[in-house]
Amino acid sequence: MKRWHYIAVGLSVAIITLSLIGFLLPNSYRVERAISINAPTETVYATISDLNTWPDWSPWQKGDDTTLVFTFTGEVGTVGSNLSWQGDKVGAADIALTRTNPLDGVAYTLSTDGIPLAEGKIRFLDKGTERTRVAFEYSATLGWNPVLRFAGLFAEGKIGPEFETALLRLKTQLETQP
Repeated sequence: MKRWHYIAVGLSVAIITLSLIGFLLPNSYRVERAISINAPTETVYATISDLNTWPDWSPWQKGDDTTLVFTFTGEVGTVGSNLSWQGDKVGAADIALTRTNPLDGVAYTLSTDGIPLAEGKIRFLDKGTERTRVAFEYSATLGWNPVLRFAGLFAEGKIGPEFETALLRLKTQLETQP
């Protein structure tokens, strides 16, 4: 009987300790990657502000989910335009443009089931007629949930490589188009 008591006390202490540590962790995270693209800023802007093109290059694309279906609503390149998707493996989510500016780039919110998960930006670090440096940014507030705060520790390692791949696809697409 004492053995179960010690196990219960040990588990309780571990849970309380992990919860307290979780509350000390950052309540937000931000991931950013950048790349130089050999294309004029206006060409890059035309692509990133058109959510119809995002399934071709963004981290949110078909991959190995053959059931994934994308739906675009709104006017191309305007605030409020929306790209939603549904698939057996990836579930359902949507992106809505919250800011569009040909000089700076775009901002968006990523939501699932109508609940905002994160905010992001694709912005121009350097603009030019032949070359544009583009940054892809994603940030989220995790609130007081210690489990989410622990998960936030892994955001950079999970999201960063996905953004690098997406930026490389965007670069390839824009540099090879006629």
